[in-house]
Amino acid sequence: EMTNPTFPQVRAVDAYNKYDPAIAAIAAGGVTTSQILPGSGNVMGGQAFWTKMWPVELSDKNGSRTVDSMRLYAPRTALKMACGENPKRVYGGRHQTPMSRMGVTWLMRRQLAEARELLKKQDKACAIDADNPDLPTDIALQPLVDLLRGDAVLNVHCYKPEDMRAVLSVSDEFNINVAAFHHAHGAHLLADELAARGISVAIFGDKWGYKTEAYQPNSFHNGAICEAAGVNVTFKSDHPVIFAKELIHEAQLGAHFGMSDPGAIAALTTTAANLIGFSHRIGTLRVGADGDVVVWSRHPLDLGARPVLTAIEGT
Repeated sequence: EMTNPTFPQVRAVDAYNKYDPAIAAIAAGGVTTSQILPGSGNVMGGQAFWTKMWPVELSDKNGSRTVDSMRLYAPRTALKMACGENPKRVYGGRHQTPMSRMGVTWLMRRQLAEARELLKKQDKACAIDADNPDLPTDIALQPLVDLLRGDAVLNVHCYKPEDMRAVLSVSDEFNINVAAFHHAHGAHLLADELAARGISVAIFGDKWGYKTEAYQPNSFHNGAICEAAGVNVTFKSDHPVIFAKELIHEAQLGAHFGMSDPGAIAALTTTAANLIGFSHRIGTLRVGADGDVVVWSRHPLDLGARPVLTAIEGT
């Protein structure tokens, strides 16, 4: 929704098309569950949601399956923010803030400061009458209030270490936790600090050089360096930029460039499930889990490995 650089109130689920033919193709590629985040043109892009990759032609023959029945619900919402070239390009080209990295950080701080004031008003109302508070509300700011209260998690599209450093400064100022930096080509330059803070990365296997902020040294070995430092590494598709059907290829590249085989597999299974808050349902094969199973033609980290069976919740 690139009409305003700060739009935390919009929801990705409201634009989800269950008839998208890519869903069946993605499932055929061995992906059973996706976290879908709004795009990175805005400083604050909106709210994520999670869904199983149910091919509508197989699971919804009578048209009765709703998006709500396909999605997964988490106790906390997830927000998307972005820094760096994308919001600068979108809004700077219009001679509108943010034109610079300074403007990106300022907008983050301004919106969070407004949300903090709303939080204080809500707390004051509860202190006056906890049973029947006259609670101030603002649907545009409430997602950020949830973030300040710890009732939402934050994902940040961020390439360069200086941009990550700016986001960490904002997170410290407002006492919020960053769950993961996405794309994060320069994460290896902050790997020790990310590990100490418990911040994950959602990265690519080898993407490099396609724009200025992607010119990062050692980006091919980003996953291996981060893994060695103790950072939780996951891989992402950025669909449709990278077709999510080929997500396994990112793990194959990660292993090729130095990640351990278990770490590369976990980046698409257990580590990824933990990051999005669904490790109790997905990411492992065990009693009580959903029964999402992918059978591969060969070891999934071998180039050319293809799924021969994808089962979602046992079917």
